[in-house]
Amino acid sequence: MARRPAPLPSSLPHHAFTSSEARRHGITIDRLRASDLVRLGYGLYARKDVELTEQAVLGALLREDHQIVVSGRSAARTWQFPLPFEMQHWSATPQMTVMDMALQGRVRRNRPYLRWTRRSVSPSEIVEMDGLRVTDRVRTWTDLALELGKDELVFIADHLVRHPRPWAEDRHSPYATPEELADAIEARTGRARTLLSEALQLARIGSDSPAETQLRLAAGRAGLPEPVLNRRLLEGRVDLGEPDLAWTDWKVCLEHDGRDHRSKAQQEKDIGRRERREQHGWVEVQTVANDLTDGCRRGIARLTDALRRRGWEPGRPAPAPELRPLSHPAGLPILGGRTTHTPQASAHPDG
Repeated sequence: MARRPAPLPSSLPHHAFTSSEARRHGITIDRLRASDLVRLGYGLYARKDVELTEQAVLGALLREDHQIVVSGRSAARTWQFPLPFEMQHWSATPQMTVMDMALQGRVRRNRPYLRWTRRSVSPSEIVEMDGLRVTDRVRTWTDLALELGKDELVFIADHLVRHPRPWAEDRHSPYATPEELADAIEARTGRARTLLSEALQLARIGSDSPAETQLRLAAGRAGLPEPVLNRRLLEGRVDLGEPDLAWTDWKVCLEHDGRDHRSKAQQEKDIGRRERREQHGWVEVQTVANDLTDGCRRGIARLTDALRRRGWEPGRPAPAPELRPLSHPAGLPILGGRTTHTPQASAHPDG
């Protein structure tokens, strides 16, 4: 019967650690080969009795060298950016997902699970999050320029400049301003700068999800007018909620339902909201995940039909410029299909 491995010293509480760190805590090579540990890669080990996370592995690397910083995809996952599906999740098995680290000066050899990038990162661009040194959100966005497509960069830009709802989120300010993103782009060169600039031009304040951004971009490419985003609709004293996208000149709005399952109460609430909108002359177009495929073809076809039925014609001027720029204040209500600068109605999760 195999002998049970001796407990690891309490001075090493981490789920993942390097062989150098293990030696400093008196752990021998033979102990590292015991059955309760797994070798993740060259000089990198983890405990088997815990669920391993990317943060634990990154922490092991960062404790070894204070000159390195989490960057790229790993930083994006740490910040919970809206990423393409294949980049969203990290796993240690069956093959560890590639992690990104930035360093200055000396060159290091890449590993199957670790990609080193020589980057000049200023102290002002580094923050500590959950014990990790990570490039800040704005720097991370610019570092992703050569890994993501333009639309994917717009998804993240919309996420960064979005104004939060204080009643639902533990913050009152956006993660970044359009001006901060523009300043960061100035530090880039070549193709990255061009791509980031184009993405920022397409970004808007007000989008609550990548799906909403995807639909907005598809509508623009189809030649449809620019919508307002998540702005409360008021008809007299009747609150019609905050549709994801709204074309106020034609009283057409779009709601995207990204949920697989809705409670009965939520379904009844959504039906009641839609009926109120119809009673006040609004047409509501609803989309689901399948409507996002093939360039949002199905969703845009229904939206185009709704706008045409309400009198829109291709070539008709878009809404007034103040509805569109990034700097436009979010959350101002719309009265009777037109924008107004009166104070916002009391916010509540009515959608």
